[in-house]
Amino acid sequence: MEYRDWHILQTLFQEQNITKTAEVLYISQPALTKRLRQIENVEFKVITGWSKDVYKSVYNQDVHVGFVRGNYNWTNQKLLLVSHFPLLKSH
Repeated sequence: MEYRDWHILQTLFQEQNITKTAEVLYISQPALTKRLRQIENVEFKVITGWSKDVYKSVYNQDVHVGFVRGNYNWTNQKLLLVSHFPLLKSH
């Protein structure tokens, strides 16, 4: 999957309409539909491991996406999925 594919999916999510998405991206609707069908056939390999190992795999470009716990100095885009807050419980 290429960067342009992520851009297509993001635009489609924002527009919620294939025709509008094609217009925004300056491509024909048939070309967009063809690319979306190709994207549907992408397979993902899922691996698990310690956050430091996942970080290294993304850094070395062995994988394209990594989910880690903790704060790692990453210069490219990162997205916070969940923020954990300490919970206090008393009886």
